[in-house]
Amino acid sequence: MSHEPDQISQWAGCGLRTGCCPCVEVEVIGIHKPGKPRNLPASYRPISLLSGLGQLFERVLKTRLSNHLFGKGLIIDEQFGFRPAHSCPQQVLRLVEYVSEGFKIKQKTVAIFFYGVKAFNRVWHADLVYKLYSLQVPDRLILIIQNFLSNRHFTFRHERTHSTRRLIRAGVPQGSALSPLLYSAHTNDIPRPTSGVQLALFADDTAL
Repeated sequence: MSHEPDQISQWAGCGLRTGCCPCVEVEVIGIHKPGKPRNLPASYRPISLLSGLGQLFERVLKTRLSNHLFGKGLIIDEQFGFRPAHSCPQQVLRLVEYVSEGFKIKQKTVAIFFYGVKAFNRVWHADLVYKLYSLQVPDRLILIIQNFLSNRHFTFRHERTHSTRRLIRAGVPQGSALSPLLYSAHTNDIPRPTSGVQLALFADDTAL
């Protein structure tokens, strides 16, 4: 099925005006995690396969949300994931420099690392919406994001077999262009450490 650029633009504009998000039906496949036993469901990462039009609409939402959050400096400086001009190597270098400074003044340094297990899958929708309001995201954009997350259904595909249709009650879809930014907004109120303690974040990885 082909779509003319003008038709796509009109379709996306209609969604932004009405607050309706059409991409609420998702097909999920499991991607095996290296080194994990293949006979366990937990050894597979659920990836949402989204329609082409759905992906385009999500990128429009991502651009609007990104312009608000980063344009106004609302995402905490310690978060280096999913943001322009930031990377994982830069965050690692920041940690190394902090440890090196401790060596110079003969100061002991202790590091604690945390990893959020199934972090994207456990995002509480109501809490995310509350935090978007706290970040003063425009009401219309929040409404669209709320519709994007609500009444969302999925079927799981394994080879040529599909599961029954199920309601998604929590989480942001892995494989979506919008999800990383939503996750950053959801975790943006992480408690800040006291003096003498450095916080380093990259997506769902945390170091103190």
